[in-house]
Amino acid sequence: MPDLNRARLRQLPHRVASIDDNTVEINLLSAVGLAPVGGQLIYQPPVDLAGAEVRMQIRDVPGGTVLMTLALGSGLEIAGAGTISREISASDTAALMWSSAVYDVDVTYSDGTVHRYYSGPITVSRGGGCDG
Repeated sequence: MPDLNRARLRQLPHRVASIDDNTVEINLLSAVGLAPVGGQLIYQPPVDLAGAEVRMQIRDVPGGTVLMTLALGSGLEIAGAGTISREISASDTAALMWSSAVYDVDVTYSDGTVHRYYSGPITVSRGGGCDG
């Protein structure tokens, strides 16, 4: 089932339900009509974010000046098991004075361990819009 494969750094993981020790369910994929063949499926449960602090910093360059910080309750939200959602309001976005930057998302666990889960470039386009 090649549809199980994904580009690790470019595609989100599949949402999987664990049915029992030998069965998982992936609702977005169907194996109807396919013959069982060998292979390996690695299931990693979602990261437990309970009690963790999450911070996203946007900087002009890697390690540079902080342009914006989002945290839980101010732009970031734990939206489910292993899921962090982010939102920058339209008014905050309109006030941005930069068009490109870099970001990182760090999670600090209750034991003090810090894990950087995401980092990358940001581009702000002017004059567009969305329908919500």
